[in-house]
Amino acid sequence: MLMHPSQRMINAALNAIGITGPDFMNMLLITLPPFVLFIFFNKKIVAGMTAGSVKV
Repeated sequence: MLMHPSQRMINAALNAIGITGPDFMNMLLITLPPFVLFIFFNKKIVAGMTAGSVKV
């Protein structure tokens, strides 16, 4: 299967630092859901942190 030149470059860069295809997929699957949740609940997270930091 032929790869696009940009895909070969990304693959070579990941292999150079020791990250293979399955490793990259695992990292993506682990980090993507919390990141998406943070994007959707950003205002509530920040409001909760600031409300908890103020002493009344």
